Amino acid sequence: MTYVCMKCGKEFNELPPDMTCTYCGYKIIMKKSPPIARKVKAE
Repeated sequence: MTYVCMKCGKEFNELPPDMTCTYCGYKIIMKKSPPIARKVKAE
């Protein structure tokens, strides 16, 4: 799972133990979603 800091944009492969960015110290980290295209059948 990949996580992204919302302030500086650094990516982490695992969540830091104190839930803060190790580069800037920001406390909001978002889980990055994979770029998967989803098809929906339309009738």
